[in-house]
Amino acid sequence: MNCAMRGIAINHFTGNKGFTGKVYFSYPKPSYGELYYDHYGGDISFNHSSTCIYIANSLLSIPSPVVDPLMHQQSVAICEQQLNEVLSGGGQAFIQSTETAVSTLMFENPGKIWSLGEVADTLHMSPRSLIRKLDAEGTTFQFVRDDVAKKQGAHYLSDARLTAESVAHLMGFSDVSSFRRSFKRWFGETPSQHIARIR
Repeated sequence: MNCAMRGIAINHFTGNKGFTGKVYFSYPKPSYGELYYDHYGGDISFNHSSTCIYIANSLLSIPSPVVDPLMHQQSVAICEQQLNEVLSGGGQAFIQSTETAVSTLMFENPGKIWSLGEVADTLHMSPRSLIRKLDAEGTTFQFVRDDVAKKQGAHYLSDARLTAESVAHLMGFSDVSSFRRSFKRWFGETPSQHIARIR
């Protein structure tokens, strides 16, 4: 397994060896899927509706040796935005914007390229209703999905341990060429050019 895959192994984040939790992935088992068991143990399953990691409660009290300031900053920003909307509502029930609901869903489930139908089903509405609600907020499903993917892609590529190929797999792309095309459309440069510029 390459260093990119080792970098996302459970023991990397917990600092402990011999992880015995459960790990479910939202994408199909890749060609090198057997190598996952070396890092995640035997309780692994693919093709789930979302990527989930179940760990023992005892691990929650152990400080992680790996920190992610950008992820923390984005999470805090989402929480503060929702809190401000609640406080400005004057006691009214909090109603999350559809754009925020969609972006939060994608943000909380990395490694999956969401389709319009999948997001609509998860948010308990029809695809047409989702399109209409986003349109009323001045945006589109494609824009929201690209915005989340751009932030994820740029964040992953800032990690010197990850290659463009690794990032493509982490983001749920079936092949690297599709990721390169999408990245070029988002940023006007290839992943390699981006890596050379920021690293």
